[in-house]
Amino acid sequence: MAHFIKVAKKLHELNNLHSLFAVISALHSASIYRLTKTWACLSKKDKQQFDKLAELFGETDNWTALREYLKSISLPCIPYLGIFLTDLVYIDIAHPAGSPHRVTKMNIVLKALERYQSSEYEIAPLPHVANFLNSVRYIEELQKFVEDDQYKLSLKLEPPSPVGSCAGSKESVKETVLQGNVTTFNISPSHKLGSGSLRLQGTSHQGKFIPTHRKCRSLGSKFISPKSQP
Repeated sequence: MAHFIKVAKKLHELNNLHSLFAVISALHSASIYRLTKTWACLSKKDKQQFDKLAELFGETDNWTALREYLKSISLPCIPYLGIFLTDLVYIDIAHPAGSPHRVTKMNIVLKALERYQSSEYEIAPLPHVANFLNSVRYIEELQKFVEDDQYKLSLKLEPPSPVGSCAGSKESVKETVLQGNVTTFNISPSHKLGSGSLRLQGTSHQGKFIPTHRKCRSLGSKFISPKSQP
């Protein structure tokens, strides 16, 4: 983890935001994010660096943080392409064919992309790195990364806490506070970027709450009262 945080930092210095987003997203994946004991081994500096980089890709207010950052940096830069694809899809939906604003707004997005394409990095190539990258069969390598297999490996490395234990991992409930008939608990948003936790508040009329256990409220069939039966 510390190694890839350093890789992410270097990508940030090079303004390679597209690859930076890939690294941050991978570290936020469920199989990695839940490794509480492993995260605890990171130095305070690495944790702060990771949180700072993750905040850059927050989706709040239509990626405001990342958009403002793109305006403040100089070329060369490889931007996160997801922003531009999102904008193009939005324009396509909001301004149908024949709209006077459709072409104008799409041209603004495409010109921004063209500006980044025209920038060039002045980095001396390393022959041994180039030879390695040319030897990798990318499609075959990608097929090895199956999400279910990665999660099973994660569970093997750090088994989940026993049922009833309050020392759950990051993907389980972090905090349970029972006050009267109100249950407040935190669920770590491993599927989203950001360092905060998603706090849910609800009213509990059930028995003792067991962390890491979810009770299904419905089996998908409609309940029929005996009185309403013919």
